[in-house]
Amino acid sequence: PCRKNPNDNQLRHKVKLVATGGLKGVELFVKSFDIDDSTDEAFDLDELGLTPVIDSNGRGGTDNRADYLTTAAAGHFWDNATKKWGSNTSQKTYGSDGRAEFDFRVGMQPGNNYRAVASVGDVTGYASVHVLNDTQPGYLGYELGQNGGALASEALTVWRRLWIENDSMEAIGTHQFGYKANDLTWNLETNNYILHHYTILSNTETLFELPYIQDHSSFTALENGKFIVRSVSHPVLATHYSPDGVGSDYTLRIFGNLSSIPANSGFRLYDDDDYGLIKPALPRNDLVNDEVVSLFKSSFILLVDGHQYNQEKNIRFISNHAPVVGDTISDNNYGIWDDKLDAKLEGGKSMWAASVVIGYQAEYTQDSDPNSDKSTEGATVVDTIRFSGRSRVGIVYAEAVRDRLDNLFRGHPPSAISGYERNLGMTMAHEIGHMPLYQQGNAHHAENGLMTDGGHMGLGGDPTPFSPQSVKRFRFVENWRQKN
Repeated sequence: PCRKNPNDNQLRHKVKLVATGGLKGVELFVKSFDIDDSTDEAFDLDELGLTPVIDSNGRGGTDNRADYLTTAAAGHFWDNATKKWGSNTSQKTYGSDGRAEFDFRVGMQPGNNYRAVASVGDVTGYASVHVLNDTQPGYLGYELGQNGGALASEALTVWRRLWIENDSMEAIGTHQFGYKANDLTWNLETNNYILHHYTILSNTETLFELPYIQDHSSFTALENGKFIVRSVSHPVLATHYSPDGVGSDYTLRIFGNLSSIPANSGFRLYDDDDYGLIKPALPRNDLVNDEVVSLFKSSFILLVDGHQYNQEKNIRFISNHAPVVGDTISDNNYGIWDDKLDAKLEGGKSMWAASVVIGYQAEYTQDSDPNSDKSTEGATVVDTIRFSGRSRVGIVYAEAVRDRLDNLFRGHPPSAISGYERNLGMTMAHEIGHMPLYQQGNAHHAENGLMTDGGHMGLGGDPTPFSPQSVKRFRFVENWRQKN
């Protein structure tokens, strides 16, 4: 029933009900009903498996959700006499073509169900039809055979489109000598030089003293890291951080006698980022795939990739960026997530939309470098300046997702690649799921399923579905980005 695209200004909540095979001049009476919710009863149970969550009145009808247009639960037929939307009953005369046509209006909430019955000449044919109890005669339900003993249409279920703006950080660039820009130095434009070096263990290893590196948590335990000097990469054996104010704070131990490398040589130092990937980590503007789309179908929501309306898709690369949005760019570039969000895809009540940006890593203390660090794979930002009370943007940290699978990448790369792709998409879905009725803290994580803290990382082999609690929240909101 929503606008069909960002350029459309029309609601699409009107359908045409057509009865055929009638005799010219004969009057046909129709009545619409709010029939039982079609959610699978086996799915629609609380965490104990006892109580329905979405369809709380059993197989009874009259359970459609209210919308911002105050649409009646059973819908409306167009009244030609008043030129307005009327009640849930109407009547028309069959034309010479044996057809009688009725304009019918549905509500805006996904999962709302309708069915119409008809009677020729008067209302007697559907006088006993009801939607209250499936054990009683005259029951009109979702199944085709549950027709109440009357001429009945098929069930009509409302779906909503959810347009996704899938932005991304740009490809990881290079600096002097072609070194990639995701190294451990915060200011990548400043060259870094070896302060001193000396060999140890009978000249089989070399120690290098280095200047201050801001990401000292990664440096302290540089698992699977590499040290590049004179365009040659060397695996890191060990690192040492001693902020004692005497000499260098950082010491790096490298295998081999590298005494020929003089002090003041430039270097680059990397952790294990991107290990095992078979294509560049960024940009990723392609995460609205079939698997992600399928996760929302239980909510009667169709995800649509808004790429054709997304004029600027990529923001600049920053190796570590906190999930914070603002108008003032500080030392941490807090304004970056807002840079390319397209106004056409902000959405509203008549067109649902969500914005997601694929980044690289969160702040240094939450980037899984070293592996003992906290890992932040995704975040949702709300209440930004000029966006008060609404969910602004979801963030997916691609390298953090890869890092959680690092051991698998080193042991079984094919399954690691498929797991990485799946978890990127599930993290996107998880953050999109945080946007409606967003609450600070972990309130949504208590819904279980995909919204569980960590649910986006799989909780098993197949994509983890949204729980009934999450589906209920999605189906009740008027605007996908609404906070309360």
